[in-house]
Amino acid sequence: MDGDTLFTIGGLARRTGLTVKTIRFCVTYQPAGHFWALQWAETGLYLGLTLLLAGFCAWWIRRRVT
Repeated sequence: MDGDTLFTIGGLARRTGLTVKTIRFCVTYQPAGHFWALQWAETGLYLGLTLLLAGFCAWWIRRRVT
């Protein structure tokens, strides 16, 4: 099993020989108070990347036209 393959819990149990009740997954949740801070951080990241890409495209087009 490589790291890129996804299995259902039942499929994983069959492949490993474990029972379904034995398989556990660790899940970490963010506190509800962090929701908007994370949303704004993600929005800022995507806006920054968008501006960088738009600037690069404008530079590239201007360079190719002249």
